[in-house]
Amino acid sequence: MPAVPVDSVAKLTGEPTQRFEQNSSLDSGEDRPDDGDVIEAFTEPYRDIAVSASEMGTVLRINVKEGDVVQAGDEIAGLDDLVLVATLEVARAGKNATGQMKSAEAELRMRQTERQKLLELRERNHATQREVDRVDTELEMAEARLIAAKEDAEIKSLEYKRIEAQLDQKKIRSPIDGVVTEIRKDAGEFVSPTDPVIARVVQLDPLLIVFSVPLEFRNQIQPDQLVSLLVEGSNSTTGTVEYVSKTADESNTSIRVKVRLPNPNGEWQAGQRTVLDLEAKTTNTNQLPSLAKNEK
Repeated sequence: MPAVPVDSVAKLTGEPTQRFEQNSSLDSGEDRPDDGDVIEAFTEPYRDIAVSASEMGTVLRINVKEGDVVQAGDEIAGLDDLVLVATLEVARAGKNATGQMKSAEAELRMRQTERQKLLELRERNHATQREVDRVDTELEMAEARLIAAKEDAEIKSLEYKRIEAQLDQKKIRSPIDGVVTEIRKDAGEFVSPTDPVIARVVQLDPLLIVFSVPLEFRNQIQPDQLVSLLVEGSNSTTGTVEYVSKTADESNTSIRVKVRLPNPNGEWQAGQRTVLDLEAKTTNTNQLPSLAKNEK
């Protein structure tokens, strides 16, 4: 692939494009020989979440501080839940109450026994059909009361679960594994529908880099392809193409390409200058040539 002059790339992207020595880091300040096509962008958090409350209320507690590492599901903060806690205890008592159920079961057994004895008397002509009909009706009513008691117990159980869910909504949890970068509210402050954000959590593993790639190179980059990167202050590394835009930008000169950069050890931070080397051979395997040809 022929090399594209630096000025041409700058005109295509609308942004300054720099070249760097292949055996040096980006911060060396030395110009890179005109032997490859590079495009510059900056690392970004893979996800940047404004963690918000789903309902309004007063902040009761903040469980994290800026810089804390959190896992998905960790409680970041909690809204005032004292009334709901008391309501839950009432619901628990109602759910665990068994008196009404036991009473209905005992009455049903009594009516069943009474009917059985009356049928035996009826066979010996010691009871009338009217008496049998009366007992049958009382038995049906006892069965209905038992069903009602079971339904009431089920309703109380569901009510208990509903209050549990409401109580859980008072807990503001992180939706991702990441780092807390900002706390927006303190204990005692009010959270409103127009200002629901409690904290900001970013995912730094992996990092995301969004390049603006000239249209002439669009056929050389495909999703899931490994590409050669040079991150400011470090040696060459590889990233995975996550997305290639199907449409050009407004000027019809470039496309967006998203590259995912693994960062399990926190080696890189968001905001680091990164170069994509289009001349370095890209592949779908784990073997890529290093940007630093003189590196040993």
